[in-house]
Amino acid sequence: MNGLGKISKVAAIIAAVIVIGVVVGLWGGRKPNPPAPAPAPMASEATSPAAQPGGATGGGVSVPAPPPPVAGAVPDAMTGGAGAVPQSNWEERIDAILGGEGEESVKARQMLELFPSLPTEGQVEAAQHLSNLLTDPDYAPLGNYLTNAALAEPVLDVLIADLLNRPNSVKLPLLLEVARTESHPKAGEALEILQLFLEEDFGKDWARWQTRVQQWLQENPD
Repeated sequence: MNGLGKISKVAAIIAAVIVIGVVVGLWGGRKPNPPAPAPAPMASEATSPAAQPGGATGGGVSVPAPPPPVAGAVPDAMTGGAGAVPQSNWEERIDAILGGEGEESVKARQMLELFPSLPTEGQVEAAQHLSNLLTDPDYAPLGNYLTNAALAEPVLDVLIADLLNRPNSVKLPLLLEVARTESHPKAGEALEILQLFLEEDFGKDWARWQTRVQQWLQENPD
């Protein structure tokens, strides 16, 4: 190989080395790109932040506070046997009890349990059936309804009529209790019956009435 060829070969090698060095230098001097931000979670994947006092959430989103309870409001479950919703199918319920195969004492107990939830019309009918189903020794629960001044007057009319057919030991004490309850719709009627029955008139002296009733029952036992 002549001298010119050698010089050309060396020059080519030197140029290649220079190019490689430049490339390596440029590559080493580049800064890495920052990582791409993670995608925001979908709405369905986001968890609801815990509610903070004052109606705000942990994420800073304002949430309306629930309205305060109305003063004096009473839950449905606590309103009268009153709080129960009147039976819409009360006729079927009464017929089912009367048509059952149980004894009359069982039917009477079932009717008494149904009684508080019935509308006025249903209570009137139930009271009529209870008058026939309840024996004198088992009359006490129905007597408790008679002394309830909150019952509708048509229902009390049926109960008073039934009471007059009960023994004196049942009848007279209940009449006295109704008469002395001034808010009771049948108070005046009960007092008149006592006056006619005992042939006495002590007005509103309930202590004297009580004494006279007890004395009369001792003298006229059932």
